[in-house]
Amino acid sequence: MRYSILLKYCCFIFTIFSSYLSSTSTLQLSMAKENHGTSALQSSFFQNLIKLFHIDTFIETGTYLGNTTNNAASIFQEVHTIELSKNLYQAACERFKGFANVNVHLGNSSEVLKQILPSLKRKILFWLDAHPCGGNSTGNSWEVIFDELEIIKINKIKNAVIMVDDVRIFGSSLSRIRDAILEINNNYTFTVFGDIAIAFPPEDNVNLSPLLQAMTISRLFHENENNLETVLQAEEVIALARGEERETLIEIPFSGYYRFWRSIILLNDGQFNASEENFRKSNARDFWSPGNLGPQDSRINLYLDKIANLKINLVRNYTESNEKINLDDIVL
Repeated sequence: MRYSILLKYCCFIFTIFSSYLSSTSTLQLSMAKENHGTSALQSSFFQNLIKLFHIDTFIETGTYLGNTTNNAASIFQEVHTIELSKNLYQAACERFKGFANVNVHLGNSSEVLKQILPSLKRKILFWLDAHPCGGNSTGNSWEVIFDELEIIKINKIKNAVIMVDDVRIFGSSLSRIRDAILEINNNYTFTVFGDIAIAFPPEDNVNLSPLLQAMTISRLFHENENNLETVLQAEEVIALARGEERETLIEIPFSGYYRFWRSIILLNDGQFNASEENFRKSNARDFWSPGNLGPQDSRINLYLDKIANLKINLVRNYTESNEKINLDDIVL
C-alpha cells in the first residue's frame, strides 16, 4: 500500500517537472508589482511577458492613478486604458497627453471594448482590473469581469494573453472566470500567478513552472475537480518551492490561500509553531484578504494533525536522548 502511494506521488512529480523541463519557454512566479498590494505592474514584468508572448498592444480596464499605464507606455507599441471615473479619466488625460502611443478612454469597460476591439490587429495583452478596489477607484460590481470577457469572446480574439487582477477577492468565482476564458478559446492555459490569473493560447509554446501548476491545482480544489490525493501531491510541490519563486510566494501579504501556502512552506522548513499559527489564520477575512478557504476545508485539519504528530514524535525521540527541545529549530 505504501509502495503504491509512493509510486503515484513520484509519477505526479515526474509529470509536472518533465513538462517544465521539456518547454523552451517557461512562465515562473515572480514579483509582478512593486509590492503585492494595489501598486502598479512593473516594467520588468511587462518585459518578461513580451519576451514570452510577443505582445504588441496593452489594454487596461481600470486606469485608476495611471501608474500601470505609465509603465506599459514605455514597453508596448500601443496602449489603451479605460476608466469609469470622470475625475480619474481627466487626470489620466492630463498625465498622458504627451504620449503618442497612449489612448485614454472614458466609460464602462465592456462598452468601450466593444468600440475599440474591432479595429485592433496586433496581439493584445488584456489587463482586466475594472472591479472596485477601494480608495478613489470607481466600480459598480465584481461581475464586470464577465462582461469584459464576453466582449473578447464576441470579437473572436483567441490569441490574446488575458490577465485578471485581485483573484483573491473572487473566491469560488475564480472557476467561473476560468470557464469564461475557456469559452473564448478552450485551448487556453489558465494559471494562478500569485494574486493574478493569467491565460494564454497554446501557440505561444510557453509552459508553466511546477510551482504555478501546483498553485493552480491547489487554488481550484474547492470545485472538487481534483481529488484530495492529487491536491496534496500538488502542495508537496509548493512546499519545495525555491529561489525567486519561493521568495515571491512568501512575500504575498494576503491571507486565504496565500497564508495557507506560506504555512505549507514553513511546515516543510520544520518551523512547526509558525506553520500551525498560519494554518489557523488561513481563513482570516478582511476587505483585502477575504479568505478563500472554506471553514470546513479538510486540508487545514490534515496539516494541523500532521504537525501535532510530528511534534509528538520529536518530543518522544528527544526525550529518549535527554536533549533540550526547540521545535522551531528542528528542520525535517
